[in-house]
Parts: sequence; C-alpha cells; structure tokens
Amino acid sequence: MLRRMSRFVKPLVRDSGPVSAGAPLERPDELRGLALAAARGDAGAAASLVIHVGSSMLIVVRKVLGRSMDVHDVMQDAVIGFIEGLPTFRGDSTVAHYAKRVALLTALAARRRVRHRAQLVEMVDEPVDEIPDDADRSPLDLALAARRRVLVSRLLDEL
Repeated sequence: MLRRMSRFVKPLVRDSGPVSAGAPLERPDELRGLALAAARGDAGAAASLVIHVGSSMLIVVRKVLGRSMDVHDVMQDAVIGFIEGLPTFRGDSTVAHYAKRVALLTALAARRRVRHRAQLVEMVDEPVDEIPDDADRSPLDLALAARRRVLVSRLLDEL
C-alpha cells in the first residue's frame, strides 16, 4: 500500500538534497524582502514592515507586561530595537518570529527594570531629617550611607 502511495507523494527537497522525514519544511518568508530593504535604510520598507508585524509585537508586549506598565513606551522601544536589529538579522527564522522575539526580550527587560527600581526604592525608603556628623558614626553606617548615595544617583540617572 505504501509503495503505491509513494508515487503520488513528491519528495521534500531543499537546496542540499532530499529532506529526512523529521526535518521541518522551509516556508517562504514574505517579509524577508521588506526586511532586507529596511536593513539597507529604506524608510518605506521599514514602515510597511512595522505595519505587518506591529500587532503581533504588541500582543507579546501586553502578555508580558499586562496592564501594570506603560505598554506603549515598551512597544516603541521594541519597534526601535527591531528596526535597528535588522542589519544583524541572520535569517535563521522568519522576520515575524524575529520581531516577536525582540518584543519579548524588550518587555522582559522593562519588567526587570521596574522590579529592580522598586527594590532600590525599598532599600532607600528611610527618611532623612538631618545629615548626621560623620565623626561619631561607625564604619558600617558610613558604608551604608555611601551605598544609599550610589543607589539614589543611579535612580536619578535612570529618570
């Protein structure tokens, strides 16, 4: 039976020869041409590409961040990262998959930043009424004060 069916089934062929039964099929990527043009600096191609993949990128960002963060700011960062990353895109996946991956990594980094910032705020949550004299402070207190100053300056730099 299998022998009779095999004459109706065409073999799967790649450039390098026949494909084994377990190998995935290569699908043509309709967006690859736009991606190449956008990587060369074509603003129209970049705009078309963002229109094609923007909705799927937004879905990924929303799933990672939920409603707790400013999704649109993170989405803007993801789109910029996607367009800027096109010249280094190797083509191992589809352009749409690459866009979703950039959106995922950007959203995860934003979520990590927010959590880290919240931890820093908790660490520096002690109110300071007056600046004490350093003469009668222990070395541990001086080290903690120096650490707080560094954390506060990092927070201010991130704003």
